[in-house]
Amino acid sequence: PYMARLACINAAARDIDRMSELMERQERDCQEPESFSRWDEAFHLAIAEATRNPLLISLYRQINEVRAHQQWAAMKDKVLTVERITDYNRDHVALFEAIRARDVDSAVAMITNHLHYARRQLVGAMMDVSDGLLIDASRMASVSGCAVPVELDAVPLSTALLAAAGDG
Repeated sequence: PYMARLACINAAARDIDRMSELMERQERDCQEPESFSRWDEAFHLAIAEATRNPLLISLYRQINEVRAHQQWAAMKDKVLTVERITDYNRDHVALFEAIRARDVDSAVAMITNHLHYARRQLVGAMMDVSDGLLIDASRMASVSGCAVPVELDAVPLSTALLAAAGDG
């Protein structure tokens, strides 16, 4: 939300023009997961650059680096359905319009809703991936006649999960 706020306040005419060009490209050729994902990276980076904040720009470039990892690709394939791409594109249009109009409140509300929606989709995809691992391990154990012991103390837990559980 802070990135959208700063983009509304600090975007130069060239930033708005760049986002406008990206919006035109999105309408033309961003209906399948791979092209949408590349476009999405460029669009959100354009917003970061419009903030004129070097730290936010650097952080968003790091986010784009993470999106190149194999785990992200596996989740992306589960999340980016045609329907969801359409939803995301609609959100992007509304976000762009709010930034272009310098409507800070609308931009912040839009990006907040957009991020919550995306987070729910990613969490669902992560659960699907972990369920798949559990099912595969169970099948391998069944076929081989072996057990698959899980050392719960060795399972890595994120600090966010520990904090949510009250243990962090």
